[in-house]
Amino acid sequence: MNIAHQCFVLPLCCLATTIIPAQCEDADARRRDEVQAVITSASRELREATPIPLDPDEEQAAQTRQQLTALVASLSDTSGSEPGQKAAASLLAAGAHRSLAAIALAQAERIEADHRMIRTSVHGMMNTASRLDALVQGLEAVNADTEQAQLTIDRDEAQEQLHENSQQMADLDGPIGELTKKNRDDQAEVDRLRTEANGMRREATDRGRAAGFTMYEQAVQLGRQADRIEYEIALREIELRYEQQPQHNVAQARAEHAQAQIDAIDNAQSSLGDLVQTSARQAETTRTMLAEFRNAIGASIRELNQTASGPLKQLYDRAATQLESAVAKANAAAKSVKGDRADAARIEAARARPNLGRMHWSVAQGLDDHIALRQRLAGAPSIFGSDSGGAESVAELDAAREVAIEQAEAAYTDALDILGSASGRGTRRDVESLRNSIDQALASLSGEEVDWSSVRGSGQLTGSVPTPTRTFATPEALLAYLWSLQSSPTVNLEDFLGLYHAETAEGRRMLGLMQDLDAPSAELQRAMVARFGQSAVQTTESSVMIAGLFAGSKWRITNKTDDRATISSSSPLGTFDMLSLVRVNGSWMIDADDIDETDRQGLAMMQAMLPAMKQAYADLIKRLQAGEFSSPDELIAAQMEAMMRAMGGRDGMPLPKGFKPPSR
Repeated sequence: MNIAHQCFVLPLCCLATTIIPAQCEDADARRRDEVQAVITSASRELREATPIPLDPDEEQAAQTRQQLTALVASLSDTSGSEPGQKAAASLLAAGAHRSLAAIALAQAERIEADHRMIRTSVHGMMNTASRLDALVQGLEAVNADTEQAQLTIDRDEAQEQLHENSQQMADLDGPIGELTKKNRDDQAEVDRLRTEANGMRREATDRGRAAGFTMYEQAVQLGRQADRIEYEIALREIELRYEQQPQHNVAQARAEHAQAQIDAIDNAQSSLGDLVQTSARQAETTRTMLAEFRNAIGASIRELNQTASGPLKQLYDRAATQLESAVAKANAAAKSVKGDRADAARIEAARARPNLGRMHWSVAQGLDDHIALRQRLAGAPSIFGSDSGGAESVAELDAAREVAIEQAEAAYTDALDILGSASGRGTRRDVESLRNSIDQALASLSGEEVDWSSVRGSGQLTGSVPTPTRTFATPEALLAYLWSLQSSPTVNLEDFLGLYHAETAEGRRMLGLMQDLDAPSAELQRAMVARFGQSAVQTTESSVMIAGLFAGSKWRITNKTDDRATISSSSPLGTFDMLSLVRVNGSWMIDADDIDETDRQGLAMMQAMLPAMKQAYADLIKRLQAGEFSSPDELIAAQMEAMMRAMGGRDGMPLPKGFKPPSR
């Protein structure tokens, strides 16, 4: 290389070494700005995205899922960004994953709610099938062979008695006829002799005493002859009246009685034959109905199994995957930053774990309900039909339930472990609140006593008003559904509250109080199942409440307009407007905001009762776990007494000041 060339190249290299770092610095800044723009946009979109629990094919849910999936994809590339930006992107992605899981879980819960309704319907069909089977057994047991045989024997005896008495009457008819004829002939002879004697006496009188004496003697002889014949007539009459005729009368009465008995037996045999034929026809008809119920039960079981192993499992798997991704993203964020920012990331990871625990617990509850149904089905296959719709055995389902419970406990425990590493003062309140809810969930899972004084004591709903569980195009459809709930042994309170629409704080407070009052009862029922088995709980508190709401009344829709209607009740006491309905987004719901002074007094009473009722249930659970009750009946009796005290009876808490009984 010559000197001139060196003089040209060396300055150029020096210039390059000066320009290249400046260009690199500008590129890094642009990349950081790009990532920041993505983070800002993703944060805004995440706030605007609102997962709504709808059916899996619902367009809005699909759009939200697509939006969140795109958001996660946009946050996946954070190369060239600062650690804080990477942490922020990971946290936003974790939140998006949790929202995606919430959509899947909401859709899964909708399916679970439908499954609960189907199982309730199947239990009802099983009850009906049991009654039909008992009816068939009774109808088919109608066998009149023995009775018909006995009636035939009785008829033969009556026929023999009729024959004997008829023969006796025939035997008596001859002598009676002969005696009667003899008396009739002799009586004619007596009359002739008396007439002849009377004529001789008159002639003897006309002749005088001497000439008529002989004729007078002849008249006397004729009279004596007539007397002798009359005596013989009297003897024969005595024989007829006191011997022959009474015997004939007795024989005739016996014959008539025997004939009446034969007629009655003939009627009875005919009626028994008709009864047997009618019973056979009814048994055949009932068996046809029973077969239809068996088919319906089998179809419902197959539907449950197919949905559980298909769409429901896919939703749970999707939710689990999203929640695991949320934990992974949050953990990655925690590793990228320090201090309170790392604690915030750990809390985000801890929030995903309880959701996973609730998912596994929901799986366990669904399996528990399905196991109870399958066990009942297997207990009487001759009535309900064979369990052909289940690929898994009850033992396998039970094992899966235990695994789900263990996974739920593990998820809650992992959340506690994650929270244990978050020690910053800025996040202490969030950590403590989350830890308390997790502790209570773990206690509930393990059957331990729960301190109800710290559980939703304010009567306010946590989160939002329950999402509507179904839609009703007309008020009559909503009324029909409410009416159907009264015969259901189990009614999910969240599903029932989902029928209400509340916009005001007062309406939301009422729904919150209903939830608060139901929570301790549900915990007691879980403790009852743990102690006595599933059969110990036949009817939920919600079912009793709904059944009591509709008992003994005739309901109808009144005051109907385009957007408002009223459910009115007619009874011997008069007509009362009980529930107000409102149409919201095309679907009819119960208006929780329609609250008058009587309702406000009721709310005050509910609020006043709440602490006492929670404490009463907590005491009952403690006594149950201590083994104080040997049977569900003993526990129910103690529960009734405790509720009486909680509601102001038997030295219980006083009613709110100024409270007056409802007087609609």
